Amino acid sequence: MTAGPTTGTGASAESSSAGTSSAGDSEDSAGSAASSTSEADTSSSSESTSGPGGTSSTGTDGDSSTGSDEASSTGDSDSSGVEDGVLDIGIIAHNDCTFTVEPASITVPEGTAFTVNWVSSPASEVEFDIAKIDAFNQVPIVIGMEPASAYHDDIREWCGDLFTGTFDFRLTSCHDPLYIPVDCGG
Repeated sequence: MTAGPTTGTGASAESSSAGTSSAGDSEDSAGSAASSTSEADTSSSSESTSGPGGTSSTGTDGDSSTGSDEASSTGDSDSSGVEDGVLDIGIIAHNDCTFTVEPASITVPEGTAFTVNWVSSPASEVEFDIAKIDAFNQVPIVIGMEPASAYHDDIREWCGDLFTGTFDFRLTSCHDPLYIPVDCGG
């Protein structure tokens, strides 16, 4: 995990995607299962907003870590937040079309494969869509994620030995999506 929660709309300052469109363009849908899981620990906070002048990002903690190869004593977890091959991403979708996300960006050591457990907090006020975005395609993951629900996407494994590049997860509620940058070669 590289940074704490992000609140805001628009592209992340660290995002490298281009040419993306709204998740509403897809007819594909995925279900969501109601289960409760804990959100990832907060390490620092940052806020991203987008306006006419572009994207800006400010943090409350000037020293954001960027994932490392250091593993815990059990070997099941590392500083990227991946535990037993699963990364929890906690999301609060606000009714003003903004999001609070933990982690705000993801960096995993090269070769680390993981699945994602998407957790919409009970504090979420609206439903939202989740997609994976890169320079070549858009993959819908969840359409209509409701507040106080969770969905473990164990169908898709991200990063791993075959891919060491970057991509984004895109969250969309009403407009101006939020991008969560992912670096598979950190």
